[in-house]
Amino acid sequence: MSDRERWIIYPLLFSALALSAKNWLGTSADGELTVAKIRCNELVATSPSGKPCVRIRGRMDASGQAIFYGAGSKVVTVIGVDSKDASGLVEIRRPDGTTQIMLSSNERGGVIEVFDRQGDSQVRLEATESEKERGGGSDE
Repeated sequence: MSDRERWIIYPLLFSALALSAKNWLGTSADGELTVAKIRCNELVATSPSGKPCVRIRGRMDASGQAIFYGAGSKVVTVIGVDSKDASGLVEIRRPDGTTQIMLSSNERGGVIEVFDRQGDSQVRLEATESEKERGGGSDE
């Protein structure tokens, strides 16, 4: 094969391989990717300007966490696992990062905690034992 033939054949070969790989991944002309399953340690969705909007990640303790960002790339909502007792946790924050509302659970049931602008707890609603659990009558 002459040099001239190589300069024609090899670029065509690599172009054909690249196009077949693109179709194999399911990428469409508008940039969408369709796959059955994605397995990764972290997935970040960004705005067109490149700022993070949502971050979903696995943590070292094998729990998961989803972080949502507001204007200015500040964390405004966290959904994950409480490191103290491995229960579910939802935390809603002000743009400055101060927690305003926290939803969690404990051994008795659900907990809702509301904070002021400085981050000090103002209201805490917590499930208590029912009459049945205390040995009283039935709840019926």
